[in-house]
Amino acid sequence: MTVDKLQAGVHLNPICIGETVGQIYVVERILAAGKSSTVYIARAGQELVALKVVPIQNGNSNLDIDIAVLKSIGGRDHFLKMFGFGSHRQYRFIAMQLLGPTLNDIMKRPLMQKLCLSSVAKIGIQGLEALSTLHIAGFIHGKVSMENLMIGYNKEASGKIYLTDFSQSHKIDGNQINSNNKAEKRLSSGSSTENFGMKSKIKLIQNDLYCLLKMLMALYSGVEEV
Repeated sequence: MTVDKLQAGVHLNPICIGETVGQIYVVERILAAGKSSTVYIARAGQELVALKVVPIQNGNSNLDIDIAVLKSIGGRDHFLKMFGFGSHRQYRFIAMQLLGPTLNDIMKRPLMQKLCLSSVAKIGIQGLEALSTLHIAGFIHGKVSMENLMIGYNKEASGKIYLTDFSQSHKIDGNQINSNNKAEKRLSSGSSTENFGMKSKIKLIQNDLYCLLKMLMALYSGVEEV
């Protein structure tokens, strides 16, 4: 089956409200819809979960990355829990802890212009904690932004920041870095492979930290994030 035919089939047979996915998760409503995925609120017994669903096509590597990261550090501070994953009809899905709005959603609320210094500092500290956990686990995020930082779903967790969306993430082991930077490696032929891999790893980590800092400056100054 071609990708076009598969996508057409997906549009003709969407996940429906009330449908049971993975024999456990009963879909209640759509939470968000993007170009490549849809997130639903679903119920598993007495618990509400976020159900991310993507059409099966070309490997769904982004969903695989989400699964890999959450298998490693899901449930730790600033990372949501993963309850399960699998396939349903022509879709793949991952069931995760339900969270509240993104920082981007909060900043778009009426009369919300910018955050005070103490609030920005709290977000910054939690963001650094999240990135530290992610980097120690051997991943970089690749897209730290207001859209990918969310707060807890209930009142008790509303002051807690969660790092989400690992679609741009990848492992920062030496082999992958070296294979993705062959041209740069040729230019630095005077250094060892080990040193090159370490420099590349540091550069990727620094990029995550730079994106976090840029986001914090936007939150404090009230300007549009770029």
